[in-house]
Amino acid sequence: MRYEANFVKVKQMNKMPVLVVDFYDSFVFNLVHYFESFGCQVEVISDAEININDLDFLNGFQGITLSPGPGLPQETRSMMAIITYCRGRIPVLGVCLGMQGLGIDLGGTLYNLDAIRHGVSQTVFKQKAGLLFGELPNQIEVGLYHSWAIKDIDPLLITANDKDGVLMAIENQDTKHFGMQFHPESVMTSTGMEIVRNVISKIF
Repeated sequence: MRYEANFVKVKQMNKMPVLVVDFYDSFVFNLVHYFESFGCQVEVISDAEININDLDFLNGFQGITLSPGPGLPQETRSMMAIITYCRGRIPVLGVCLGMQGLGIDLGGTLYNLDAIRHGVSQTVFKQKAGLLFGELPNQIEVGLYHSWAIKDIDPLLITANDKDGVLMAIENQDTKHFGMQFHPESVMTSTGMEIVRNVISKIF
């Protein structure tokens, strides 16, 4: 009942302007539809369309989402510039590739996993509630699609990992960085809608 009440509360909010930066992943519009289902007004702009020399338009959004995508954060055109511009000013949610970019900005290091995890279901263990996970169970099933991960992050910023110690979620409320290595919009992520709801109601 508590979840249903919160769901209705978020659904009744005025349309929140949210930007999703598309780094060319097939899951991008699944993520967009999750935000829209909670009443957000979502604008999608591709990486190639971002003018990194004029990012003031980002102030028109209550939250920025950096989508999944191929490659590495440093290989994108705009990701690291957006993160720098928004740091401490506009909340940024990073999903998969987006989390890796946030992790780099927080002093972390990327490393290549021993095995590629594409379409893999994995159990994530919550280390602390934070804003992303709130009252979710201590263990949740998620969908993974990645071959790189982030390490060397301040332990105080880590909110979830998996059984192998791979970082699955980070939060820094001071810089307004919130990241998930897994895909909340995947059908394999059992609590994906609840996580997006938390993003909208607690972060953005």
